This record gives sequence, structure tokens and C-alpha cells, in this order.
Amino acid sequence: MPEQRARTYHRNRVANTFSEEIGAMLEGELSDPRIAPSYVTDVVLAPGGKSARIFVAVLGSEEEEASTLEGLTTARAYIRSQLRDRMGRCGRRMQCGGRAASFRHGQGAQIHEVLRGQLC
Repeated sequence: MPEQRARTYHRNRVANTFSEEIGAMLEGELSDPRIAPSYVTDVVLAPGGKSARIFVAVLGSEEEEASTLEGLTTARAYIRSQLRDRMGRCGRRMQCGGRAASFRHGQGAQIHEVLRGQLC
């Protein structure tokens, strides 16, 4: 059964808000020295909306990319709490369901290949 239009619209809005809020955190709120300059390229919500995959592009070498993903994984609890505070009810619903967010490296064509593999 296809998803309802309102639900799809809501999920897209939540994903866009996640992208904007996490992007703002990457620009200056996270003070971990392991986190290199980076930006959010995509956010994929699980069908139930209780977890998300955040794809991040890192401006730097492969070593900086690995350390950035490690730093973001370490900061996951802080990011969850900030999303919960900033998004209100929507953020709380997603955060209560377990592992909440996972960070992955993603750029352009790589993101589309990953998504195509997950959706097929």
C-alpha cells in the first residue's frame, strides 16, 4: 500500500529539518578536534521514523574523513539531545526508538548508489 501524501510530506520536512539542524551543529557547535569541516549531504529516515542515516561529506583527506565520522559517532548523544530540544515533539518521537542516528560518508553519486541499494 502506498504511503499517504501527508505522511510523505511530513517525513520530508523532518529530514530537511534534521539536515539543517545537524548542518548548523557542524558549522560551529561541535568542538571536537577530530571533526573536520564537513556538511550534511542527505538524511534518510527509517520507514517508522524512529532512526535516521545522516550522510556527511568531509572536506579533507581520507584520514580526516575517518576521524570526523568517529567524532560524530562519539557526539551522537549530544546531537540527539539537541535535536530533541530544537524539534520538540517530532524530535522526541524519533529519539525514543533506539539507536536514533548513524553517520555515514556520502558524496554525490555514492549517495545515490547507497540509496538505490537500500530501496530495491
